[in-house]
Amino acid sequence: MTPDQIATKGDVDALRLELREQRALTEKLLAMLEPRAGWQTIEEYAKETGKTKSTIRRWIKANRLETKFIGGVRSVRARPSEDA
Repeated sequence: MTPDQIATKGDVDALRLELREQRALTEKLLAMLEPRAGWQTIEEYAKETGKTKSTIRRWIKANRLETKFIGGVRSVRARPSEDA
């Protein structure tokens, strides 16, 4: 192996960063393709409930709502439909 074929710490760090970015992009793309059954964005939840996004965020901070990240977007568990 020649010296120019040896990866430096900087090379490895750059590759790790690129891999992290690629994974994040993949997650976002998958979230766009997969249905988010039972989950809504904060904006969607706010519109449905007639509340502001700030109120929804306060509720999240107070642990009043269940959330998870879907493709890098924080989502709130949807309210059960009133038809059920």
